[in-house]
Order: sequence, then C-alpha cells, then structure tokens
Amino acid sequence: MEKNVLRKVTPRVKLFRKPLPDSQGLQISCLATGVYPRHINLSLFRDDQPVDDDQITGGEILPNGDGTYQMRKSLLISACEGHKYNCTMKHLSFGEKLDITLEMNECDPGSFSKSAVLGVLVFMCVAVIIITALIIWRKRRAAGKCSVQS
Repeated sequence: MEKNVLRKVTPRVKLFRKPLPDSQGLQISCLATGVYPRHINLSLFRDDQPVDDDQITGGEILPNGDGTYQMRKSLLISACEGHKYNCTMKHLSFGEKLDITLEMNECDPGSFSKSAVLGVLVFMCVAVIIITALIIWRKRRAAGKCSVQS
C-alpha cells in the first residue's frame, strides 16, 4: 500500500469545445484524467484572465475505475466569441504548471457545415441547369433532324 502513496501518475489534459444542442452556444471544457495522487489544481482563463467561479460548472474530483481520478471544468459561451481560452493544470507529477490554449477566432462554429450545405445546393442547381440544357439541346437536335428528312 505504501507504493501507491509514493506513486505519481502524469495526468492527461484536454481543452475542447462542444456545440450545445438546439442553441447557438458552446461549452468550453478542460478535462484532466488519470490524476494520481488525487489533488489537482485546474483553472480556466479567458484572454489570460481567470474566469469567475460562478461561470464555471464542474470542478469536482471524481474517481476513475483504475484508481486514478479526473476533474472537468466547463464554461458556457456564445457561439460568436473571439477570445483565447486557457486551461492551466498544477499537479505533483509536474515540476511546473501545464498550460493548454484554445483560440476562438471564428464567429460561427457551424460555418463549415453551412458552407458544405450551400456548396451542395449550388452543385445541385448547376447540375439541374446542365441537365435541362442537354434535354433542350437534344430535343432541338432531334427536331432539326426530322425537318431535314421531310
């Protein structure tokens, strides 16, 4: 049992964004997993300023099935923000803090999917125009052959 007290596991840390269903908002989350020993300091920053605790959800240390722990801190933001977010972790397994950055430069996280839909619609319109032009051309060509033979 003494070995477990002395062991240090290097946590894995991720900072990611997730679109919220049926809204224009996003959830920014900082997730630390594989934490041992249990004590960890996880902080969220917006433009290098600490995010107020009343804006953050989570923060509880939870057990994993392998004897390590995890912690998640999340922040709800609008989809149209141009801020820099940082997740900073301090743990015994690191000599100094670990800092992960997420830049929010785009206004609409769904802009790729919207542009893809627009691209498909434009392609379909062009295809319909080409097919219609080919049908008209074939009909005129067929009508021209009939009048030449008569």
